[in-house]
Amino acid sequence: MIIFASQNPMDYVEAHRLAGESNVELRALDMEFHGSITPFVIDRRKFRSLKRLAIKLYSDAESDIDLKAMLPPTQKQFLSDFDQRRLKCPSLNTLIDDFCGFEPLVEVDRWDFLRRWLPFTRFE
Repeated sequence: MIIFASQNPMDYVEAHRLAGESNVELRALDMEFHGSITPFVIDRRKFRSLKRLAIKLYSDAESDIDLKAMLPPTQKQFLSDFDQRRLKCPSLNTLIDDFCGFEPLVEVDRWDFLRRWLPFTRFE
């Protein structure tokens, strides 16, 4: 399974180079940011998590020309574009279950899991 940003021209071309291979499935995410792993590694329910990521990426991009080339021109554009799409991305568990042909019982995120198993703990 190849997960790629469908609106990133390089990601689109690279993913489609492998489209004809046997046992290859393409899963496009409706985003242009090259970091298609991002929806799976941040807390997608909190804008603050995305904002922290944007600050770090744009700060690091000042000394990394490759990173700078893959980012939208401004943090505001990154936040606006990504935030509009981030909640529409399936979870990594859902993608794996779909790929393996499993029927997921319940879509659970890590906070739901913690609340269930640690009911007396307070979370943000």
